Amino acid sequence: MIRRAALLFAALILALPLAAEDAGKVARVLPSGFMTRNQATAEVKPADAVLWNDVLRTNEKGRMGISLLDGSLLTLGTKSELRVVRHDPASQQTLAELLYGRIRSKVVQQTKPSSGFLVRTPTAVIGAIGTDFVADARLSSPVTAITREEIESLPSPGRSISSLLQIPPDVLPGSGAPVTLADFAGVDETFVFGLERITAVTNIDPVVVGVVYLLPGEFTIVRRGQPPTPPRMADPADLPLGEGPEPLAAGCSGFLDLSRMPVNGVAPYTITGLGTSTGDVFTLQFRNPQSCPLDLFIPYGAVLKPLRVVGDGPGVGEFQRMMTEGSTQQAMAPSAPIPGAMHFAVPEDGQLEFTLKGYCVEREKLAPAPNTQYKFAPPEETARMVESRKVMKNAYRLFLSGEARPKLSTLDSLVQWSVWAHLEKMDQKEFRKRFLDLVEKNLKLQKQWNDENKKRAEATVEELWQKVATVLAAPLES
Repeated sequence: MIRRAALLFAALILALPLAAEDAGKVARVLPSGFMTRNQATAEVKPADAVLWNDVLRTNEKGRMGISLLDGSLLTLGTKSELRVVRHDPASQQTLAELLYGRIRSKVVQQTKPSSGFLVRTPTAVIGAIGTDFVADARLSSPVTAITREEIESLPSPGRSISSLLQIPPDVLPGSGAPVTLADFAGVDETFVFGLERITAVTNIDPVVVGVVYLLPGEFTIVRRGQPPTPPRMADPADLPLGEGPEPLAAGCSGFLDLSRMPVNGVAPYTITGLGTSTGDVFTLQFRNPQSCPLDLFIPYGAVLKPLRVVGDGPGVGEFQRMMTEGSTQQAMAPSAPIPGAMHFAVPEDGQLEFTLKGYCVEREKLAPAPNTQYKFAPPEETARMVESRKVMKNAYRLFLSGEARPKLSTLDSLVQWSVWAHLEKMDQKEFRKRFLDLVEKNLKLQKQWNDENKKRAEATVEELWQKVATVLAAPLES
């Protein structure tokens, strides 16, 4: 299976034609960045179009945000060089190549059977299905930063392989091409850090067998000629997020595990329901309480429980406990911000609002409604859900490898029903009954229950059970 998955990631989108099509636009530049198109290089500005095969570069203080057509966001860090090889929203197939430096990829959910979002570096291939990750293609020696005076000299004749302009796009080692991305010797290793959902990582060389799957908060390192290192939960010192061109001020921690912060009258965050028990379940609003930038971390599998209900309605005990997918975010200081201290372009007022993904662990109770507020459960309550967290990981992993990818339902449905089937020890008969009962109940509330939707639900449950059974049969990896 490992070799099959590695080949899937390496060759997933090779069939797409190469063309000068729209990929998106430049969303933000701090303070400057550069683009090369058809051998002509110029400084970019917000709203500039990004086409297939455009090369984007930043200098020692530059950062750049790219908004892709499907809603995915790429943030290029300082001293980095990226090529958007292709981006096809219709087929949900994207390939970007990072020669060196750092990129943060926030990828919209990939739902189509052949979908794939890949980032390649000189040592790694990174695959996403609707996730957030950081890739750091680490240089063994400094590269020449682009200055305004150097723009017109790119590319220069006889230059060694130090620019994507001199490397053909979309070719892999062993393909017979005279030079590939892997031939750039300036990068010895790639650090990959998972921020949301699951991220798949393998070596760029198809001969090197091995794929790892990162959960939020885990990282791996891919060195030349070696498979990725086993996933490991990152310590604050491992995180690349807060390392910018200027160091943090003395006394700044730079890192906060929000799940371990007690909720009280001055808590810097609120977690509010969105009305669903699956997928995008909460809005989290955070206010940076200190005068230093923060890397905000929520661990994978942290349990949330109802805190209060605003206004009239059912009591707190009627609402579901939830298990979050985890997340990592960045927050500047609300006052006296440190210019450039955060490696990527983030809001500078210390305020954050983002969606927190998760799944229900109490099927019979009410989904988190918009008038409910939640809090993190104590660590010991989260620890009791360790097997359910592993089931979630299996569902992501097998969906990404193609072994459990339903055509009639979504990734969210696969994960949620895998967790419920595990917790309630469902067999096929019980699974079918509970699935159809829930679909009928929901569609009747929406006044959409009819013969056509009943047939669709019956077809969906048969296929979904096959995929859920595959997830439940897989070993529970740590």
